[in-house]
Amino acid sequence: MVTRLANLWHGFSELLKFDNRMQLVLNRLLFRRQALVIYRTRGMDVLVDHGGDDQSGTRACLTSDMYTRYYHLLPTGKPLNVMDVGANGGGLPLSLGAHGFAFDTLACVEMNPCTFTRLQFNVRRNIVAKRTHLVNAAAYHFDATLSLKLGHGGTSDSIHQSADGSKAAEEKSVSTRSFDSLAQECFPGATIDLCKIDIEGAEFEMILSDAATRLKTVRIIIIEIHPHPRRQKTELLSAMSQMGFEELSAEHETSSTCSVHVLRNTALSSIG
Repeated sequence: MVTRLANLWHGFSELLKFDNRMQLVLNRLLFRRQALVIYRTRGMDVLVDHGGDDQSGTRACLTSDMYTRYYHLLPTGKPLNVMDVGANGGGLPLSLGAHGFAFDTLACVEMNPCTFTRLQFNVRRNIVAKRTHLVNAAAYHFDATLSLKLGHGGTSDSIHQSADGSKAAEEKSVSTRSFDSLAQECFPGATIDLCKIDIEGAEFEMILSDAATRLKTVRIIIIEIHPHPRRQKTELLSAMSQMGFEELSAEHETSSTCSVHVLRNTALSSIG
């Protein structure tokens, strides 16, 4: 009961941070079955699906310091090249835009087709970039196609875990893309200033492969490392160290067994 009350209070306090707070409070009190809601903040209209757990992803990116705690590593003097692998509803670029960062090239990769539609709305409506690439695919170690059971979306969507328990789950054909394939399409010959990777365990297959050489062109990486059935976190971090990355920060996520790591490419000069 105490945990449930704490969660309710946390959710309520997050609603109060948005410009249309009264509308949101009434919506959650009186119309809880209405899953799709527009959250307004700093001139942005952000689509959130409570049926797809967007409140734990897209909304949380705008109300917490999930990523803002690392923004001191980034410059404000030039547009950034940003690659968001496992973009969910677009929380990272929305947060960056809300904090005054400009984009040269923005690439967002999201596996779930339902979540991808919300990503498209949120980025196309709210973010201005010289070049925008929105890719509906699962980041992996090769370019192919997988058959996966997926529901309305969620922050725990993974190629390693089907959504069999979800009533909304359907068998869907999902394209897979390697890091090199994505980087070559979206950032041909360019340095990527910031890359966020949050793909629920598939980071091992993507990075520990022969198709991740373009990681060496990334300046800063924010990566969530999740449990893997056959691989260890130390193996992944060792591989990234061999590519020239040094760890700036590591934080254990108390709500799960994953950890967040921030790494800087020592072979590239500082951003800016």
